[in-house]
Amino acid sequence: MAICLSKVMVRSHSFLRHFLFCLCAAAILPQAFADDGGSILDSKKPAASLGNSIFEIDSMQFYLPEYQTSASQMEMVRTGDFYEGDMLEKLNEILPASPVIIDVGAGIGVRSCYWAAKSNAIRVIAFEPMVRNCDAFKRNVRLNRLQRVVILNCFAVSDDDEMLSVHYVDGGDLTRTKLKSGGEDGIIDAKRLDSVKLDVNRIDLLSVSVNGFEGQVLAGAQKTLERLRPSYILLGTYANSDDMSEAEHLLYQLGYEREMEFEHGIVLYRNVLKNDGAGDLSDGDE
Repeated sequence: MAICLSKVMVRSHSFLRHFLFCLCAAAILPQAFADDGGSILDSKKPAASLGNSIFEIDSMQFYLPEYQTSASQMEMVRTGDFYEGDMLEKLNEILPASPVIIDVGAGIGVRSCYWAAKSNAIRVIAFEPMVRNCDAFKRNVRLNRLQRVVILNCFAVSDDDEMLSVHYVDGGDLTRTKLKSGGEDGIIDAKRLDSVKLDVNRIDLLSVSVNGFEGQVLAGAQKTLERLRPSYILLGTYANSDDMSEAEHLLYQLGYEREMEFEHGIVLYRNVLKNDGAGDLSDGDE
C-alpha cells in the first residue's frame, strides 16, 4: 500500500510540474511569436510614449500625429526604430562625413532629422508643401534641437513656378499625398529647384519622395543638377513604372546609374561622372 501511494504521489508531482510548464509556456509564447505565421520577432521594442503623440525613437524624440493611421508612423511606434531604418543605415555607409542633403517631399521630417542627427549632416534643406506636415516637421526639429542644421521650405518642388492641385491617394493620410496638375483636394504653391537659393556649393544626396512626381521635380532641377552634380539621388517613393522610367531617363542623360534598390521601389542612383573631391558650404557655416 505504501509503495502504491508513493507511485501515486510521484505521478501527481510529475503531472503538476508538466501542468505548470504548459501554463507558463502558454503565457510566454504569444509574446515571442508574431502574427506572420509564427516567426520569432526581432529584439526591437515598442517606442516609449512620452505623451501627446510624442515617442522615443532610437534615442530621438518624434511627434507622430498619425501613428494610429499612417503605416510608417505606426511601424516606428511598434518597433521603436526608424521606418526604413536599414536603408538609412546603408546610406550612412556610403555618404561622406558631414554631408549636405536635399530632402524633397520631407513629410514630418523623420528622414531630415535622422540625417541631421545620425549622419552628422552639415545642412539638410527640406521641402514639404502640406501645412499639417510642416507643423509636425517644425516640432520634430525643435524636439531634437536641430534648428541650426535643418532648413524647411513649406512649398512643393516642380518643373515650373506654379500652383499645383493636391490629391489624397489614401484618404486623409498625408504620407500618401500626390501632386498633380489638376486635382480636387486643395491648392499649394510650387517652385522649380532651379529657382531656389540653396546657399551650398555641393549636394551629397538629393532625396525625392513625391509619390510619382519625380519626373517633374528633376525636370525643374536640371540646372542645379548640372551645376552641383549631387553624388547620389534617391528616388524614394512608391511610384509606378511609368513615373520611374521618366525620371530615370533624365538621370541617365545627366550621368547617373542605378547603385542599389531598397524596399517599396526606392532606388539610389550614383553620379558616375563626378570626381571624388568635395567642397564646403559656400557661406562658410558650420
